[in-house]
Amino acid sequence: MLTVTISINGNPIYTRTAIYASDHYDNEHGNCRKYKLDDGHIIYHKPEQGAVKLAKMMLDTIKEPKLKNSERLAEWGKKVSFP
Repeated sequence: MLTVTISINGNPIYTRTAIYASDHYDNEHGNCRKYKLDDGHIIYHKPEQGAVKLAKMMLDTIKEPKLKNSERLAEWGKKVSFP
């Protein structure tokens, strides 16, 4: 199992977890590993691509809300307290 978390000032804002499902081969993906993500997505990853590539693939499944910069700053300000 692999978990990737993005945090701002120690506050997690996104987390994605992948569980190894099986070794996989087909004409589209070749030899690779199949992972099931916590949101139901399935991704295929070749081990020689490395863990960073797998983490990026996992994060690519997250849909960020489209906010204007002022809305994003307002939301961020609610989650962060300054001394």
